[in-house]
Amino acid sequence: MDPRLAEAARSGNSETVYALLREDPYLLENIEAVPFIDTPLHEAVNWGESRFVMVIMNLKPSFARKLNPDAFSPLHLAVKQSRFRLVRQLLKADPSLAHVKGREGMTPLHLAVENGASELVVQFYKACPECIQDVNVDGQTALHIAVANGKMEVLEVLIGWLCRLEGRTAESIENKVYNKRDLDGNTVLHVAADKAKFQELMMLLELRKICKDIKNHNGLTAVDILKILLDTNKDGLLLESGAVEAVSVPKVTRMLKVLRLQPTRFQNIKLAFKRSRSLITDETRNALLVLSTLVMTATYQMVLQPPGASFLVMFLLQVNAFKIMFYFPMFPCMCLAYLLSSEVISPSDAYVVKILPGFVFVILWFWVSFLVTEVAERISNSKTLRKLKQVIKVRGK
Repeated sequence: MDPRLAEAARSGNSETVYALLREDPYLLENIEAVPFIDTPLHEAVNWGESRFVMVIMNLKPSFARKLNPDAFSPLHLAVKQSRFRLVRQLLKADPSLAHVKGREGMTPLHLAVENGASELVVQFYKACPECIQDVNVDGQTALHIAVANGKMEVLEVLIGWLCRLEGRTAESIENKVYNKRDLDGNTVLHVAADKAKFQELMMLLELRKICKDIKNHNGLTAVDILKILLDTNKDGLLLESGAVEAVSVPKVTRMLKVLRLQPTRFQNIKLAFKRSRSLITDETRNALLVLSTLVMTATYQMVLQPPGASFLVMFLLQVNAFKIMFYFPMFPCMCLAYLLSSEVISPSDAYVVKILPGFVFVILWFWVSFLVTEVAERISNSKTLRKLKQVIKVRGK
């Protein structure tokens, strides 16, 4: 790489980049041609030049996936150096960067988990929830790495992440990650038992999605491994191996607190509803849309042309029950049609957007109902209607 370009990356001088490009339009292309190289993007990340990072991302987006001689991408370096702002910037520019594999097949998420950077893990959850299923060259997921390195807080965040996944593949991803086996056939439960991580082991055993009977390539379950460890540690060495050094408690953000907490029963029900809704196929959605259209059409037809025509209307007006017997029964049908249509046409979790039009709809409905009732009562008191009532009574006799 041109020394002037490297210096510009370190100082964040974007004007130098444009000047060099005027001299040599193929400057960035020549860098791209080298398989493993420190690009200007790597240099800018190393020096924390966030604006220069975005300049290079705009000029050459492919640099974000380029690995340096140490097999690290720019996002790997940002995670390694705990540059929170740059991690967020890069993920916002391209969420798929979370899937880039570097040294030992480690993704940036794996690196964040290994370093115990809970706040950075939260950023990956926000940007690319599916990246939690990526594995390294040993076939290990982020959960394997968290347990193997004794990162209890990160493990809590990852479990909260899996519990809150949404979409059609959410449940399958959850089951897959919890029970994923590495190259030795070990699940995260095997790793917890093998490393004598008792806190992590107890937390994992409480999860219903984890299969406790999976055997590794040695034919051992997690319980078998634990029994072997207990038999070979009769002098209490096993308990000592679980001891960890006290560390200062990091500042925890709201999202980190949320992910570390297990979902409540109401949240589980809500999540199950969201996941089931995401499984609705396009054919089913079209059928529901047709159904809601029919309900809406039938409701309006009932309002405009009630059954029994004028004689029913005259009778209801006579007993002063038009509002109760006619308009109010239509109200649930209208609400059903409205909710069904809004859910089918635009499924969304923005409940405020749904409730506000629904509230306006209810107000308008009651306003129209009372208005029509008032008009009907005035008509019922008119002389013409009295004469019609007398005619109906005479015909009835």
